Amino acid sequence: MNLELTHLLVTDKHTGESLKNYPLSQGDVAVVDRGLCHASGISEKKEEGADVVARYNPTVMPLYHDDGTPLELIAELEKKPKTTRMNFSVSAKVHSKNQKKNELPTLLEGHLRVKRLSSVEAKAARTRCRSRRF
Repeated sequence: MNLELTHLLVTDKHTGESLKNYPLSQGDVAVVDRGLCHASGISEKKEEGADVVARYNPTVMPLYHDDGTPLELIAELEKKPKTTRMNFSVSAKVHSKNQKKNELPTLLEGHLRVKRLSSVEAKAARTRCRSRRF
């Protein structure tokens, strides 16, 4: 395993944050934050043979159960006792710029692993998130 800097890209304000900006190849594993959690970028890297572990961002990547119904994550978690760990087989819709109007999006399959936090843990997590905002 190689844990050293392998790529650096300096851009201006016109280049968006995307996994598409990083060269990955067969056997690579990218561990990325929420800013890179986009179905199109992850899908492209999977096609190149890389695997991606991402911190989930529900705002930009809605997930679906195997039967195509939306994953209502909060509702699923509220059914379980606090501190419960859960695993979901999920898919995300990948829309391409060249996609025709009546064409169905391709599906990106993956796994979502979550833990329902206790009230104390949730409050501490919210405080950490709010303190990181600029």
